[in-house]
Amino acid sequence: MLSSASTSKAQSLSRVHISLWARKAIAVAGMTLITALAAQIRVPLPGTPVPMTLQTLAVLMSVCLLGAKLGSASMALYLLLGAVGLPIYASHEGGLSVALGASGGYLIGFVICQALAGAFVTQRQQLTRGRSLLAVLVGTMIIYTCGLIWLWAGFTGSLAGAVELGLVPFIFGAVMKVLLAMELSCWFSPVINRFLGQKPRL
Repeated sequence: MLSSASTSKAQSLSRVHISLWARKAIAVAGMTLITALAAQIRVPLPGTPVPMTLQTLAVLMSVCLLGAKLGSASMALYLLLGAVGLPIYASHEGGLSVALGASGGYLIGFVICQALAGAFVTQRQQLTRGRSLLAVLVGTMIIYTCGLIWLWAGFTGSLAGAVELGLVPFIFGAVMKVLLAMELSCWFSPVINRFLGQKPRL
């Protein structure tokens, strides 16, 4: 009798564990898909090979909504799928040549910013505007730092040239996306936490 009860409890815990992992996998894949869709909303800018897209909005929301581990997994999946040829980068492009092109540093920054900026946000804490703003600001700085270093090293040969091509045209859009990511993340955070079975504390 006791053995049967223990077995039933173990099976129940196992199902809960599998369900939690399935939900995490759905969240990771879902954010990868959202990022791919956002990348197709692009505005070519004169004088720079890097287009402005809503891609970074999705990336910054991933930092706040998924946190460091799941966010890193989501962006690593996005980077990998695009690099092997799926047309999920901006303008429905894909392939290793695109991943190593002018936007390559920003793509790498998407993954790095999840791990670093995501440390400011955990699902164990309620996502406030202050925490969200801190995370997206740090994430934005990391993305642009990676992108500028990449442009400097591989394309412009000078830091000034990299800043001119890879930062100056995007400043206004970056500010708007920081503010939008902060607000949207606060709105959607309770939904994501419930889906992942999290109970944030203040």
